[in-house]
Amino acid sequence: MSISLSGSLLITGSIVASGGITGSFSGSATTSSYALTASSVLPLNQTLIVSGSTSITGSLQVTGSIVTTGTITAQTLVVQTVTSSIVYSSGSNIFGNSLTNTQKFTGSVLITGSATFSNNITLTGGYLETPWTNDTRTVWERYNSATYFQRISSNAPSRQLRLESNGAYGNASIVLDGQSNDTVTTTITSDKFVATGAATFSSTISAGTTTITGPDGLLVLQAATVNKSLYLEYKNSAATRRGYMGFGGDSSSAFDISNNEAGDMVFRVNAGTERMRITSGGNVGVGISGVYSDVRFMTRGASATSADYSFRAENSGGSNIIFGRNDGLINTGTLTASPYNNTVTGRAIFVNSSGDLGYVSSTRESKINIEPINNSNIINELNPVSFNYRKKDKNNQYTSEFDDDIFYGLIADEVEKVDSNLVVYNKKEDGTKELKGVYYEKLAPLLIKAIQEQQAQIQSLQEQITELKNR
Repeated sequence: MSISLSGSLLITGSIVASGGITGSFSGSATTSSYALTASSVLPLNQTLIVSGSTSITGSLQVTGSIVTTGTITAQTLVVQTVTSSIVYSSGSNIFGNSLTNTQKFTGSVLITGSATFSNNITLTGGYLETPWTNDTRTVWERYNSATYFQRISSNAPSRQLRLESNGAYGNASIVLDGQSNDTVTTTITSDKFVATGAATFSSTISAGTTTITGPDGLLVLQAATVNKSLYLEYKNSAATRRGYMGFGGDSSSAFDISNNEAGDMVFRVNAGTERMRITSGGNVGVGISGVYSDVRFMTRGASATSADYSFRAENSGGSNIIFGRNDGLINTGTLTASPYNNTVTGRAIFVNSSGDLGYVSSTRESKINIEPINNSNIINELNPVSFNYRKKDKNNQYTSEFDDDIFYGLIADEVEKVDSNLVVYNKKEDGTKELKGVYYEKLAPLLIKAIQEQQAQIQSLQEQITELKNR
């Protein structure tokens, strides 16, 4: 039996139907309710408008759309076909309202807008995926209404994974090997990578700037196996090795520091001041900016006074072997094999007015304007004396102290008045000469000539004596 109504039907009780109800069905009272049993079927081909509440104890099958301005409460919501969709156009969508509620998605969840979760998201075997496009995509972000705090994103087109932290809200940290947040292993700031513990890299590290900070900052390069070479190298944009430093590997290998280009190798300290240079030709300079091309090794002192040294060599006990002071003094010490104690036979060493060391040649080839000596009588005008040498201070000035040894010799000031060729002068920068000593070696020929002249006189007197005896 069926009932067909073209107008309105007001029912104050309930309707139980085992067949179907077609047409438009509406209720205007807020207290109206419509109860359908599990066996009831409501095939509506038009629109069902309910201003009150509808309680369904069975199942509801809808082939069209359900639009509601209120709340749908369901123990189980099943979407059976892949083409079916649930559209939440406005308002808030709450999946559970307590920690005991669990929402399980056995397929895929595609969110084209934004989603906010107040609790944790747990993935058991799946993964969180964002579709790849040729732009930068943020995978995870923590933010307030004004700006972001931290962010994980992928960067297109280089496809780099970016770990970002807004500098105003702290640095980005990487906690490794199950460390707690209180023992952060690695921190990434706005300009550097900081490892507070030990950071191990099994492959090549490419970076613009790497900084090691802290009082005990240490960068350890460890080969993967024994006798494996390990180097720090610099390459240009064409991947050409420009320079490197490292160890060959086995126990006999050298530690290499190499400049593969034609330029020099420079060592700088104190805000970039050059202190040492090795040229591409192998010349070495210490304490000088640049090296003379014709000098294999050069060192420059810090001053031109007696306060410090240009170079110094000592043995393991700290005893001086040789040093060169910045005022020109050269000292070879007094060790057992030093020039002071070592006995040799050979040539006498002389220093010329330019500071050159050498011996004095006596070959005819080395001499010119050779003339006989005819003034040996000047020997009689010289005044031999005994004396002690006075000591000098570090400023090369004579003091009142003197050596204990007694010496014999001449006074240069007196010898100059007899013959200026017998004294030594230092040439000053202004061209004048400064009296310094006596050419004792020049006296030997004069003494030989004087002895010869005296011998001739003796011979002459001997002949005269003999002649007188024979009379």
